[in-house]
Amino acid sequence: MINLIKKREYFLRGTQEESNIIFSDLNLESFLKDEKKPLVERVRNIYKELLRIAIEGKNQENSILVEKTLDYLHDNYYNFQAKEHTNWWQWEIGYPLLLCDILCIFYDYFSKETILKYLNVTKYFQPDPIYSGNNPVALHPSGNPLRVSTGGNRVDLCKISFLRGMLLNDSEECTHALNALKEVWELKTETEIISLNNRDGFYADGSFIQHGFIPYAGTYGNVLLSGIGEILYLLGDNEDLKNSIEVDEIAQRILDSFEPFFFKGSISDIVCGRAITRPGDNHQRAHEVLNSILLISEGTSNNFKKRLQKIVKREFFLDKHYNHIENEMRIFYKNLYKSLLENEILEPTSYKTQNFIFNEMNRVFKRTENFSIGLALHSNKIGNYESFNGENEKGWFTGDGAIYIDDTGDSYINYWNGIDFNFIPGTTEVKENMLGKNTSSTMENMPQNTLAHAYVKDSKIYAEMDFINYSGELSSNKKYVIHPWGIEYIESNIKSSKNFYSTIENKKLYNESSFKITRINNQLIKVIIDNREYSIYTEIPVNYKIYTKNSQKYIALWLEYLHDTKNLEIKYKIKIYNSF
Repeated sequence: MINLIKKREYFLRGTQEESNIIFSDLNLESFLKDEKKPLVERVRNIYKELLRIAIEGKNQENSILVEKTLDYLHDNYYNFQAKEHTNWWQWEIGYPLLLCDILCIFYDYFSKETILKYLNVTKYFQPDPIYSGNNPVALHPSGNPLRVSTGGNRVDLCKISFLRGMLLNDSEECTHALNALKEVWELKTETEIISLNNRDGFYADGSFIQHGFIPYAGTYGNVLLSGIGEILYLLGDNEDLKNSIEVDEIAQRILDSFEPFFFKGSISDIVCGRAITRPGDNHQRAHEVLNSILLISEGTSNNFKKRLQKIVKREFFLDKHYNHIENEMRIFYKNLYKSLLENEILEPTSYKTQNFIFNEMNRVFKRTENFSIGLALHSNKIGNYESFNGENEKGWFTGDGAIYIDDTGDSYINYWNGIDFNFIPGTTEVKENMLGKNTSSTMENMPQNTLAHAYVKDSKIYAEMDFINYSGELSSNKKYVIHPWGIEYIESNIKSSKNFYSTIENKKLYNESSFKITRINNQLIKVIIDNREYSIYTEIPVNYKIYTKNSQKYIALWLEYLHDTKNLEIKYKIKIYNSF
């Protein structure tokens, strides 16, 4: 097990050599008094700081500082007398992961009794990777803490258990962790689905679901990938342990459930859930997924290894807005990228024009050499959006049949921290003040519509959704046709007891002088914005506004209607110039 601990240290630090950096005493008060954050986050930030010290300053002097601080946390916060509060994740995943990594680095400096003391607390809060909430003081928003762990959470728990087994020289715990890992990459079937509670996982159409009803490949899916990759790396050539991990099956999941959502170094926000409003953007999230793919590729068969590494190399070269080596702070991954780029025999793949349908998670994605178009639909099995822990609080309409177009590669960089969330392209909504409202789906409050479906015919994507808004005050039938040149939208059978509006566009504005709006006749308005042309079939005016937030200009287009409008059909086309 010592060799595995050393490999984990190398993964974290990029070296096993001691550092000559000496850290002074931590100012714990400065961490703990930040009342803008809940206590559980303040405590976790101390563990994160200790891991930083371990990575940058592995030596005898710093080990004394770290042990003293771990003792303080053990005595005052994370111990057998503590009770879970605020967020279960910190107690069962957040703290244990950080603790295990700190102990791997300082393993040579801490006594076995000290290591056991800290790890026993992690075992109290998280004794078995198969279950979450498996302790006497567990909590969960559902009110039922004990539950089978799934997806990214299952992998995190397996990683904790595997690292703990390494540190305690407990081969049984390591084996149990590997066995518990298997089901995360197995495909779900309809016969296994009893309720939303057990919909998490991968599907044959490439869908990946977490939290029961949210498409999450770009975030929780990557937690799953990165954890598997890290365990694979630790196993190395240990075939006895490695045989329990079906690496080529995992590689296939990457090709089906992750690769389709890349575009010029980004990963589509339609599969990132509430993470869209976190610091960072879809290029940084893509970077983390590419790291995981690169790490996993090292353990796959030669055929899959080449395919996966060509994908990573392709995204690296196509990304004109994010430098994957400069922005990578971990030496281990920097070295992987450098090795990949130095391999001149490995040619990066290029995009083909492809249509992807993910009906199990109500998502659609088209990718060409010049643009990508995504649709985020919802139904009684897929939520409209997710918001908690202060994240994505304005995501009200982001899954209401929303259209996501990227034709520059940076359309969604710093997008969500600037746009007016009342105007989400592809949505029709009641005119109302949404500030302060949380209308996100829950297990008990799912959307009521059953139709959200797509298929491909004659190289076009046809998608349809029977839309019912969160309050039941508006319903309609939405149809989309995604062509080689862009997208066509038709909405009909609209019923509403309130005045409503339909958003056509809300995008970053690169060149204000490119904006032109022209009425062709009573039935048609033409709009030009940057490299997109909009044909809007309407007798009423097109409303628009140009606004600035965080030094970025945006432009929104929408149509407004009275609630008693009869026989209404909303119809427009968006053509992307560089698609021709």
